[in-house]
Amino acid sequence: MVFFGFYLLRVALWNHYGKEILTFTPESISYIADYGKFKDGLKHIENKQIHYSFKPIMHQGKKMGTLVIENDNERIESVILIDEQQLNEIIIQLKNNK
Repeated sequence: MVFFGFYLLRVALWNHYGKEILTFTPESISYIADYGKFKDGLKHIENKQIHYSFKPIMHQGKKMGTLVIENDNERIESVILIDEQQLNEIIIQLKNNK
């Protein structure tokens, strides 16, 4: 029961305060899910041979997706659904800023 309560707290905080933070440095890319009251899901990947793509997801009849950043060994996958066209524009910008 405690775990279910914690899960509901996370969902409520995510819906109100939630954001994803991606930090790009020449050496690495970091990801963290910020729930406002606490942070979770910290991931680091080496910033070498990075590939940007998206995971397609249909949501309420619309083509949506989540951002995927990966190298040969590690992977960061966003949880925020973004319109497919906007996601393609984000990927183009990320590729141009290498």
